[in-house]
Parts: sequence; C-alpha cells; structure tokens
Amino acid sequence: MGAFYNIESGNLPVMPRDMGKNWHQDSVARQKGFPYYHWLQTESGVGEFFVGEQRFELRPGMAILIAPGVPHRYQSVSFDQEWRINFATFHGPIVNQLADYLGDQTQIFLDVEQGRRQAVIINRIFYMVQEGRGDSYQISNLAYEFFIKLGLYQQVTTKLSAGDDYDRYITPVIAYINEHIEKDIQISELSDSLFISPQYLRRLFHDYLGMAPTQYILQARIKFAKGLLLNKHNLKISEIAVQSGFADPRYFARIFKREMGMTPLTYRKWQN
Repeated sequence: MGAFYNIESGNLPVMPRDMGKNWHQDSVARQKGFPYYHWLQTESGVGEFFVGEQRFELRPGMAILIAPGVPHRYQSVSFDQEWRINFATFHGPIVNQLADYLGDQTQIFLDVEQGRRQAVIINRIFYMVQEGRGDSYQISNLAYEFFIKLGLYQQVTTKLSAGDDYDRYITPVIAYINEHIEKDIQISELSDSLFISPQYLRRLFHDYLGMAPTQYILQARIKFAKGLLLNKHNLKISEIAVQSGFADPRYFARIFKREMGMTPLTYRKWQN
C-alpha cells in the first residue's frame, strides 16, 4: 500500500517520521543502528530480527520496537519466502523522556495479541497521513498513546523477569539443547527436569523468545549444522545431519532448504 517519508512534524512532542504498510522487506543490516525509534510488524510471511546474540522470530501480527542507535539486522527467514511488513519511525522533543518511560530498553518484542492492539493505533495514524485527514496534533496524540501503551506492556514483561523465570527455566533448557544437540530432545523430558508442565514451558518460550521450544530446537540444530558445513569439510552431509540431531538425512536436507533457501551442499559451496 506504499510508504511515506519525512512526514511533517511541526515540532510537536512526538511524531511519526516515516511509515509504510504491506511493504516488501529485503534484508537489512545496520551496524550503527537507526537514528529514530523504529517499529516493525509482520503483515505476511515470517521474518527474523537480530539484536546482538538475540533472535526474534516475527510471525504475522508479531512486532518489535528498536531504540535509536542499537545495532541490528533483519530479514526473511527464507530466501524464497516473501516477507511483508508494516513499519513506522518516530522522533520528537520528548523521545528521550519516552525512552526513560520504557526503561531504556534496546528493544521491545510484542506477541500477536499485543502487536495487533498496537497496530490499531499505527493504522489510524497511517490512514490519517495517507488521506490527509486530521491535523498534526491528533497524529501526535496517537503517537504518544502508542508509546504509553508500549510502556504498559513493558511493565508486564518486567514483572515476568522479576520472577527470574528466564534464568530459572529458559537458561538451563537452552544449555541442555546446545549440549545435547545430536540427541532426540523431548519437550516433556525438559519440563519434567524443571518440575513444570510442558504447557508452561511452551508459554515461557513464547513470552521470552517469541517461539515454541520445538522451533528453538530446530533453529539450534540448523545453526549447529551450518557450523559443521563450514568448518568440517571432511564430513559428509549425512554425517552432519546425524551430528545435528536429524536421524534422516533427507529430512535434514528438506528442512535446511526450507529454513535457508538452499540445500546443505549448496550452502557449503556458496559460503566457501
């Protein structure tokens, strides 16, 4: 549906600077970050957003806000899958105060429900800009409301973190997965070792990482396989599959191509 850039701000407290809807998104890498607050939400397809070592998977409805000056990169999860997004950037004299209100977080990840609630505000702003309806004061009020509601979500996340659930449950699970990547890892066994239910473990993974434990395990296996493909040239593809936790090399090849957009052999040749 197009995009708008350098939207007139009128020196109001907070305003959108750039906005786009149903935008075809290519790969982007910003080593020095972006100068403004940047909101990105998946419309269709699936994207992945990296902040340092953290990876956020953005399925339809999921969204992320990245703070100014924070290095990051993002792309479609697969070379052969189109990723369409809605985006907005924000600036204004009170942005620094809003950063304090948000707890100086480098990024805020929103699940589908939270993201779609915020999208209601973003859509109202977008259509006002597109159709020339409303004045700058109304748009600035909506932008302020957008940040206030984000802060409420952040307070909920802070309460979750205060309970040390990440360190208590997520950290040991990730460590176990990485140390036993070649094994058949069952979610029920992971949850039993922590004395919680599989359902609760799935909810924790969704709240903190934006994905199910099974998806995390799959990504960990693919990441491990990529390392072997690049560094262990003497290993056959079938051997790499087994060492990465895939009992069937054909299944491994199929999943690798789905995730990376190319076969394991092509990836090895391409990287070298």
